[in-house]
Amino acid sequence: MKISNFLKRDNMGIERLKDEYKKLKQEYENVLNIGIKILELVKGKKWKIVHLNDIGILCNSLGKYDEALEKYDEALKIAREVNDRAGEGATLNNIGFICKNLGRYDEALEKYNEALKIAREVKDRAGEGLYLCNKGFVYGKQGKYDEALRLCKNGIEVARDIDNKRDKTRNLDNIGFIYSKQGKYEEALKCYKEALKIAKGIKHKEIEGRILDDIGFVYGKQGKYDDALKCYDNALEIRTEIEDKYGEIITRLNIGLLVSDKDKEKEIEEGGVAKDLIKKINIKDCPTGRKFLEIAEKLIKGEMTDEEKKNAIEYLRDSWERYRWR
Repeated sequence: MKISNFLKRDNMGIERLKDEYKKLKQEYENVLNIGIKILELVKGKKWKIVHLNDIGILCNSLGKYDEALEKYDEALKIAREVNDRAGEGATLNNIGFICKNLGRYDEALEKYNEALKIAREVKDRAGEGLYLCNKGFVYGKQGKYDEALRLCKNGIEVARDIDNKRDKTRNLDNIGFIYSKQGKYEEALKCYKEALKIAKGIKHKEIEGRILDDIGFVYGKQGKYDDALKCYDNALEIRTEIEDKYGEIITRLNIGLLVSDKDKEKEIEEGGVAKDLIKKINIKDCPTGRKFLEIAEKLIKGEMTDEEKKNAIEYLRDSWERYRWR
């Protein structure tokens, strides 16, 4: 989510805005405005490709899909103009990610296929592994589980070949997701736990926290209340340690939903904290933030029906899809 990545360090205007960005990194709408200001100062077309993609990623996380696609389309045009094939592939992947979030799965697969073709053409093995993973995830969303598993396992082989532990974790996480969609919870847990072990080994706290949320979800589906709560609590500890406010909101809402039938006081407490965080990081007026706020307020009031809880749990899980694993 670091909008100012890869920008030239000798531009004092950009450096000043980067400092401002760091101070406001959790206030997403403010970050977006700063990112747009930075874009006006960026020199060089290849830097613009990078920066436009960064802004698009932030818009995506806020649920501003039309704005994200606008930035990606601009980046794609520049990439093709300067024959930046790697930049073109990365941008196509990001467009595919938005299409997937919007449920436009055929379009997403088309973009991922284009990106995969480019990655193989320029011998970008890391890109190849990522795009295989993303294609597999879409097939999983479509219920085409055999094809999804095949692609994710191919992605794991690529990750092993280039010793990319993060990508191996990504593919294991996707396979866990596919198994959980099939109701194969023990197989899902096996994949998630292997992914968690790798995340701990590479000391990637953000990924570790996300996978703990995934494990908590599966335990919840199995009715293992105490195990689920322990995972969510561990994830929450990581969220607060690394100051991942967006992730903290999701975890707190998950906890509130989990305990809603057993501990009303904690349900209200977690909903209240989540509501405060939503306002603090200034996402209450974006689509994702509005939905988070709706869930938080219902937890505070203790008024959720079983069907609403089920839908809220699925929405929160889908929120990780919008936020992670590009």
